[in-house]
Amino acid sequence: MVWSETIAILGVKTLYNRIKINEPFQFQILIELKEKLKDKLEVKFVYIQFPDSPTSDEELEIYEIPSDRAGKFKVNFTVKSPNLSTKKSLDMFDMTLLLIQFRFKANEFTRVGYYVNIELNGPVEKDSDSNIYFLTKNVQRNILTHEPRVTKFFC
Repeated sequence: MVWSETIAILGVKTLYNRIKINEPFQFQILIELKEKLKDKLEVKFVYIQFPDSPTSDEELEIYEIPSDRAGKFKVNFTVKSPNLSTKKSLDMFDMTLLLIQFRFKANEFTRVGYYVNIELNGPVEKDSDSNIYFLTKNVQRNILTHEPRVTKFFC
């Protein structure tokens, strides 16, 4: 059986965007199961803060969705905010990425990736040691929802 023909991801919607850096992501995903399945569908959220360092990828949440009924389902997900490196606080403004991985029986069949801009909306100051500093309450996350990267795998 080819999972990519049995399970379809029809849409991914960001419920709130331009959120504060410590607020959770919220998504609504439309899934179609073309037939009943015995095992659960897994949805995994991964945040990539430093693309050149795979060991720093952070697994944010893993959800299991029952797949014992055929049909279309709209599922809302709340995904915790990533832990940001305080040692490299200025590096948080580099390119970051959020991946949503869809798996069935340990096989990934679809991946949706979004670039994420981290933006500073407040003053930047220098402290007495001439290091730049800012308040995290002035930092927000903007998911570039108009440019998703979708990869489908044939399992």
